[in-house]
Amino acid sequence: MIEKIVLTPDFSTDAAKTIFGDLFHKGNILDLYLEQQCKKLKNLFKVFASTSPVPEWSYGIVITDEMRKQSELYLPLAEIAPAFNYLCLTACKYKPFLEVLPLNCSLSWVDALVKFKMPEISFNPGKLLYNISTDEKLRQRFLASVFLPLRYGGNFGRYPKQSKFLQNRLKTMNTKGIKNIRILDAACGSGEGTYEVAKILIETGFAPEECQIDGITIEPLELVAAAYGEFPGYPDRSSEFRKFAEPIARSGGDRMIKFRQGDISSKTAYKGKYDIIICNGLLGGPLLHKVDNLKKVANLFATHLKYGGTVLVANHFHSGWNRPDNVTGLINMFKQQGFSATSIEEGFCFTSNAK
Repeated sequence: MIEKIVLTPDFSTDAAKTIFGDLFHKGNILDLYLEQQCKKLKNLFKVFASTSPVPEWSYGIVITDEMRKQSELYLPLAEIAPAFNYLCLTACKYKPFLEVLPLNCSLSWVDALVKFKMPEISFNPGKLLYNISTDEKLRQRFLASVFLPLRYGGNFGRYPKQSKFLQNRLKTMNTKGIKNIRILDAACGSGEGTYEVAKILIETGFAPEECQIDGITIEPLELVAAAYGEFPGYPDRSSEFRKFAEPIARSGGDRMIKFRQGDISSKTAYKGKYDIIICNGLLGGPLLHKVDNLKKVANLFATHLKYGGTVLVANHFHSGWNRPDNVTGLINMFKQQGFSATSIEEGFCFTSNAK
């Protein structure tokens, strides 16, 4: 098992190749357990194919409630998910964040297949499991579709109004002569927002040596994508990412940014105190919505934020996060930690009033 990962931006080909060798097992990883699971799942599919009245799923088909019911009846997720969880654990030299695996957060097998975003995958779970186990390139595409999903964003400019607010805040700090700016991008994902923060710092006149940006995510594959602009099996996505991020890195962003593996609900993820903490696309979503966990994160933000510092929070991915009852609860949690709350056009700004 590899240790916690810390990476800095490096868009050379060799850097990406080296880290992938450290993260993934190569070649055919089909072992006895996977072989047995392939056989079992193929038999389940054989019964489905000869019995179920609904059409077989293919990429692009509209899923109906009847398809979900028949899928769960003949191809229950409870039978399929353990095999694919094991596959991910076997394929990776680190412990992957399995909570995001579509099989662990979908209504049915057909719903999970849609989330994989891989047109070439098979509806037959046994066949798919076998193909991924034995084909290294297909397996890398599968792992990228699971742990670097486009449904988590995967593009730049997601929060333009928040970026404008941040730009104005940093201009004010620069005018006041505040130096040694430290910013935390909490749950940075594949790093698009982190590079945008670096770009804003450069444009507002801060020297790279005066700034530090920590991007933290729990999933190592996201760190690799963020630092090296590499999305295995998705060259177009890699190219578009590098087109935006590489000039920022060359302009000094590579000296500002560090991407680190960490869980923002754990105190070990934080290194000192920050002027600004940004947390987008997470609070109030499916991975962080329980009250106790939200309170813990709010407390950690308060502990690791400088007096007068700000926390910026927004979420475009989960429509329920900003319901009035959720917003009230979130604001109260931060107020209990000594923050004042301001609503901005995209989310909220919480300002620390605790010394």
